[in-house]
Amino acid sequence: MRVMVLEGPGRFASAEQQAPDPETGQLLLRTVACGLCASELDVFLGRNPWQQYPARLGHEAVGRVEAVGPGVTGWQVGDLAAPALAGGAYGALVTVDAAAALPVPEGLAPDLALAEPLACAVNSLDTIGVRPDDRVVILGAGFMALLLAQLVRRAAPRWLLVAARRPEARALAGELSASHTCGTDEVQGRVWELTQGEGVDVVIEATGSEEMLAISASLLRPEGTLAIVGYHQGAGRQVPVHEWNWKALRIANCHFRSREKMVDGARRGLALAARGDLQVAPLVTHRFRLDDLQHAFETAAARPEGFVKAVVLAEGGDGIHDGSAARQSGTEGRR
Repeated sequence: MRVMVLEGPGRFASAEQQAPDPETGQLLLRTVACGLCASELDVFLGRNPWQQYPARLGHEAVGRVEAVGPGVTGWQVGDLAAPALAGGAYGALVTVDAAAALPVPEGLAPDLALAEPLACAVNSLDTIGVRPDDRVVILGAGFMALLLAQLVRRAAPRWLLVAARRPEARALAGELSASHTCGTDEVQGRVWELTQGEGVDVVIEATGSEEMLAISASLLRPEGTLAIVGYHQGAGRQVPVHEWNWKALRIANCHFRSREKMVDGARRGLALAARGDLQVAPLVTHRFRLDDLQHAFETAAARPEGFVKAVVLAEGGDGIHDGSAARQSGTEGRR
């Protein structure tokens, strides 16, 4: 079978490997689509000091069941599955834990049924605990931030401010859920104006950048909640722990490792997306074929105008969201 291997920083290559057989408790999936996660960019760019090469990437998989391993029930060949936990899905076939796989809800296109990030968003909201009438700031307007913005809005905050560097990202945040938007360079002043200097109840840091993490505490009132959603890897971070400590902030680490929590979050997230209560389609702005995986990562790293999320499509692209199947490896935006 054909797989894409990251041979070293910034360098993907196609390779042939023997197709795996599903082991006990596993499903063998033929990949239909796989989301490109921002957490993989540091690996691609060589900024993760712990990464070893060659590497197989791709954990936001959606695929059709090709074979069922021993001891697995409830799945049949041809079923469409969205695993909450996967790895190495940039290829023709991938094995996944059957207990972590969920059926794609009827009516939800495979390239939108990204169970893993949906689980992270739903679980993050649970961990943050946004309450009605809270004043909430989200730093960043990438894929995860915009999923969370929609979920936060459903929790009935007093208002939601999304701060983002790019104007088109701020515009999309406003269309989907934000009551206020501003640039990241003006967020401190905007929060001061909106709260008369008191500070907000919740800050969700969803950029993964040291700069945004460092200013988060300055936006919060005493005993407010700082939620770390951004994926911080590469070099270490310096943050004002004295301010975190003095303000008695609650620090919510919104990253999850247990299978049970990921599967539960994925089930709820997929249901919200299928009902249209969580809009994924406007956020998947770029689609690439597997042959163009190198270009997909280069585009995600460059973040051209209009970019939010890239999805890599397998050959055939069956059941892909309407209007997107014809897009090959271009960088067409959402408009």
